[in-house]
Amino acid sequence: MSRLLKSIFELYISEYAKIMVVDLTSIFYTKSGLIFLICVLIASAVVFAHSYQNSQRVENPS
Repeated sequence: MSRLLKSIFELYISEYAKIMVVDLTSIFYTKSGLIFLICVLIASAVVFAHSYQNSQRVENPS
């Protein structure tokens, strides 16, 4: 019984993930979606650089 529930759950999750990917790609086909994507990429790069700089500071306190 649990194996059946597990397979149903995995199927549901995989189908839900496919729907979410299609929704995200349709958002990014618009001009505002591309602007949003660029802003997200810039923000993630800034956060990554900041955390990398902090980790370097912890390793080298000088």
